[in-house]
Amino acid sequence: MRYKKLGAKIAYYRKVNGLTQQQLASSLGISASYMSSIERGVSQGQTMALLWSIADTLGIKIEDLLKE
Repeated sequence: MRYKKLGAKIAYYRKVNGLTQQQLASSLGISASYMSSIERGVSQGQTMALLWSIADTLGIKIEDLLKE
């Protein structure tokens, strides 16, 4: 459940920024399919470095992604 919430937050902020999954994935250096699995909460192995990169790319604080 925790990963689904995290993925939903990432998807929300991505959309607010007007980015597609492909655009965000490209800027992070990951595949679009991996980005999709993160947003769906399927992938549970994100490193903190990747989460920091996502937050930086989306122009938000890491706390915005991690708070319950």
